Amino acid sequence: MMKEVLTMPTTDRPAALIGIARVSTENQADGRKAGLDRQIAAINQIARAQGVPTERLTIITLQDVGGSDVGQTPEWREQVLPRLADPGVHLAVDAVDRIIRPDGFDFGVLATLQAGGTRVYTPGGVADLRTPEGFMATGIRALFGGLEKLEFKRRVHRAREVKRRRGEWCHAAHLLPRGISYSFDTGEWGYDDKAPEVRRIYDLFVGQGRSLGEVATEVGMSSQGVKNLLEQPMYRGVWVVDTKVGFEPVTRKDGRQPNKRRVKRAPENIIETRIFGGEGQPPQLIDDSTWHAAQELLARNRKRQRRAKRNSHEKIWASGFLFSAYGDAGAFEFGIDTGPIRSRQHVVYGVTTKPGEFAYRCRCYGNTAETTCDLPQIRAPEINKAVDRLMLAICRSKRFQRDVIDAAVDAVGGEDHTAEKTRLAEQVRKLEAKRARVLEGFENGLYDVAEAKTKTTNIRAKVEALTASLDALGQRDPQAEREATRRHFESIEMWDASWNRDRKTRWMKQYLGGVVISTEGVEGMILRLPRADGSIEEREHCSRFSWAQLGLDYDPTSRGERGAALRQERGEYQTGDICNALNISHNRLAYWLRKGKIEGPTGKKGRARIWNRAAFERAVEQGRALA
Repeated sequence: MMKEVLTMPTTDRPAALIGIARVSTENQADGRKAGLDRQIAAINQIARAQGVPTERLTIITLQDVGGSDVGQTPEWREQVLPRLADPGVHLAVDAVDRIIRPDGFDFGVLATLQAGGTRVYTPGGVADLRTPEGFMATGIRALFGGLEKLEFKRRVHRAREVKRRRGEWCHAAHLLPRGISYSFDTGEWGYDDKAPEVRRIYDLFVGQGRSLGEVATEVGMSSQGVKNLLEQPMYRGVWVVDTKVGFEPVTRKDGRQPNKRRVKRAPENIIETRIFGGEGQPPQLIDDSTWHAAQELLARNRKRQRRAKRNSHEKIWASGFLFSAYGDAGAFEFGIDTGPIRSRQHVVYGVTTKPGEFAYRCRCYGNTAETTCDLPQIRAPEINKAVDRLMLAICRSKRFQRDVIDAAVDAVGGEDHTAEKTRLAEQVRKLEAKRARVLEGFENGLYDVAEAKTKTTNIRAKVEALTASLDALGQRDPQAEREATRRHFESIEMWDASWNRDRKTRWMKQYLGGVVISTEGVEGMILRLPRADGSIEEREHCSRFSWAQLGLDYDPTSRGERGAALRQERGEYQTGDICNALNISHNRLAYWLRKGKIEGPTGKKGRARIWNRAAFERAVEQGRALA
């Protein structure tokens, strides 16, 4: 750290001081490192030297904030800037680069302090940013701080590259994969007490052929966590470094430093180091054949998921265009600026329920925190047929066609553009009056020749521009424009149920803002109508359709909580009822049923498995014993 030497000592005593103590990481804020304590002690020393009492000293600590990001923190915007507006309030820091250390040439904080006439007090003196010397000296010191920071980052990066190529772990111990340990004293790799869990995961996935979801349920992890362990090459003894952290500055909105963005390395820069299974090294945790078999199964899963996703698009093409009518108030209120269409809290998405089966459900479906939405899950073929018939009915309605045409006609303007002409004529009148006042002031000696000439020239240019706009409006023929627009929108292509998924979604993106549905049917929709000037106008279309009118044989009481209540009155229980009673996932229940650990269903109705009351009670009792 360079010695702080600043210019322009001043005899003015500050009325109050705001001290800023900053460290770049939360680790540096640890009391054992005394980074913040040292800075706070320096700020207190500055206050005593300037004769500022303790009650007029405010110290703000910033953690996990880089020197170039101080101006983006809420503490700076909400606590520092309002106080600096008061006369006699200045800053106190341990060193200038605590608050100004630009990445590149961003001197936003420095410019703000200069504009407000704020002085920066340090143990080495005071920087008076109102003077050219003080501003330049502080800016140069800030640049040196930024250069020092960049050189330090590059030195650390080069040192870590050398350690990686030697097979030495150069990160924190908690970043090691599960089951692997490393001794920083001896540089030796090994395994910890969680290594058997990793072997069990590979055995379940490869040896027993379990799915990712089943393995995750068995070991108490997430599916993504299991997938990450299965893809980790360290378990077969090879440490592969194929990514790196870029040096581009990245900052969160609150000024804190996020996890650095990682980018792929070039093939020639990828580092592969043998850390297990070599001479004098511990044995591999997972043998090569098992690890490669796991990669083949994962690749097969990815291929199947891509194919299912590609096929599912054709089955759930209305996903994202449907909204639940049950908003936060418990009932839907139609409106452009309010309601579920704008909040998007109750958007209805398409999902894959089983391989080859698709459905639509509200975004809050299955979320116990959302208690206001009563829209159950709807099978995709049913809702697709209903939306097809809805779009055909809307496009054939004279109201929709009239709305589309009227939206374009309205964009042309009013009758002969009377309102626009009146506004422009009033501006011309005001400018002419201003020109007359300038000439009168010139005659009375208020303006010299140059001033009067400049003012009258500017006014004349504005008058000429407004006059040209008036002439253009007078030459337009609104009736002809309306007829041309009407002919254009009469040729709009109307909905066709035989279209493929891409054509349907393209049409809905262009003309549909959203369809609001409930258990009774369609409650309304928002239409996106193109104007002649290229903009989009959204209009309410409150036509209501029941599911029966749309050809959907749909009983709203057959699903959801009300449907469950009716089934239970008849003594019928489904898999979801057992899962709710035991508070377990469907995957866990399916595993128990497959292994015969709980009693199976007593019947089947359609695709649903049914338990009678006695079998349901026995299954719940067996499940509680297993749980």
